[in-house]
Amino acid sequence: MNYDIAKIRSELSSNGVLRAAINMSNILLVTDKMSDGTPIGVSPDMAQELARNLNLKLELIPYSSPGEIADDADKNKW
Repeated sequence: MNYDIAKIRSELSSNGVLRAAINMSNILLVTDKMSDGTPIGVSPDMAQELARNLNLKLELIPYSSPGEIADDADKNKW
């Protein structure tokens, strides 16, 4: 399959940064965090890989619950 990477990049980021919401309460997706609070696990790893493939910087936005993620979905926070 051929993908228009430039189009995907522009739809996911207007400023060169991919902002990814991370549900810190899901222990299957976030297994731990570093001393600086950076999440460790599948979700952060997937976000990092997507950012790398799109040649974007990554900003992880941690949330305490999926409800908080949903509440911010239309607020351009992630």
